[in-house]
Amino acid sequence: MLKEQSKKQIPIQTAWGIVKQVNWEEKTATVVGVVDGLEYYDVALGIGHKILKPKLNTKCIIGAIGNQEVDAFMMDCDEVDEIIFTADDAEIKVTKDGLILQHENESLKEILKELLEELNGAIIKTPSGPGKFAETSKLKFTNLKDKVLKLFK
Repeated sequence: MLKEQSKKQIPIQTAWGIVKQVNWEEKTATVVGVVDGLEYYDVALGIGHKILKPKLNTKCIIGAIGNQEVDAFMMDCDEVDEIIFTADDAEIKVTKDGLILQHENESLKEILKELLEELNGAIIKTPSGPGKFAETSKLKFTNLKDKVLKLFK
């Protein structure tokens, strides 16, 4: 009980900082405190379901677990190069190049691409025999496919 009471007396530690270095493979960064100029090394870029890849020299807010600087993590930042959200086997990546939406081994980009290719080559049964989509429709399918490929990485 005394231990819990003492924890309540310790203020939550957060700090504004500037991102000076990013190690994307390790999912860590080096951040320099705005107020105190202290360097925080190996700041975790996320905890659990959200990971941020901050742009260099962007402003960020970091927190410290148990007020230990060695357990610092990035809470948020002004600008990012990439964000990854995960929930079990589902993953969403947001980058300047596009989006990646996956669940297990399925990719929304690939599903939409296959669908539009299938529609483009589909044979339609009519009372007078097999037919195909009009060329204007095929052109629309091709344009939609191009948009999907541009949107998704």
